[in-house]
Amino acid sequence: MRSKLISALTVIGAVTVLVLAANTVALAATGSSLLAGKKTTAGKVTTLKRTTSGTTFKVLTKSTANAPFAVNGKGRVTNLNADKVDGLDAAALQNRAVSYTLPAFPAGTQLQISLPGLPSGLWQGTFALVANGSDPVGCEFVTSDNKSYGLVFGVDSGSFSSANGTALVDIRGGKTVKLHCFSSSNFLFNTNSATPQVYFTRVDGVTTKAGLNITP
Repeated sequence: MRSKLISALTVIGAVTVLVLAANTVALAATGSSLLAGKKTTAGKVTTLKRTTSGTTFKVLTKSTANAPFAVNGKGRVTNLNADKVDGLDAAALQNRAVSYTLPAFPAGTQLQISLPGLPSGLWQGTFALVANGSDPVGCEFVTSDNKSYGLVFGVDSGSFSSANGTALVDIRGGKTVKLHCFSSSNFLFNTNSATPQVYFTRVDGVTTKAGLNITP
C-alpha cells in the first residue's frame, strides 16, 4: 500500500513538472503575463475580447489632465473613433461659411443691416456691394460692442459706387455683427448690375502672427 502511494505521488509530481515546463515554454515563446506596474513583452499580437456587450477596456488616470496612454507608432488606426482633436469637437473644426444676399432698397445717407445666424467665434467677413448715388459709399462691419472692422470707401464711378472689403471679425462672447454703410448723399443698393453679397467664413484656430514691424 505504501509503495502504491509513493508511486502515485511520483506520477503526480512528474505531471506537475511537465505542465509547469510547458507553461514556461509557452511564456518564453509568446510573452509574459500582463501585470500592473510591470513591463510586458510579447512576440505576437495581444487580443483582449469581451464576450458580452459593453466597453472592452477602460483606462483611468489620477487626474483628468493626464494622458490615459501613450504610443510611439505613427501608423493609422483603422476604425478609431475620437471625440475631440486637440480639444476641439467636430463642430468647431468645420470650415463653415455663411452668406447673405442683400435686397435693393433705399438707404438714405446710411444704413445698418443685422447679420444674424453667426455663432460666437472669429470670422473672415467679406462684402461686395454696388450702390447708386452721387458720392462714394463707405462700408464696414460693426459688432455689438461698437468695434469697427474692414472700413472701405467705395470707388465712385459717377452715378454709382462699388465697395469691396474684407476683415477678420471677432464676435466671441455672444456678440453680434451688423453691416454699416454710409455716404454724404442718399444712395440705394443696385441689384441690376451686381447682387449685394456678404460672406463669412469661420477661421477659429488659424495661427496668425502679430506685432510685425513693416518698413518701406
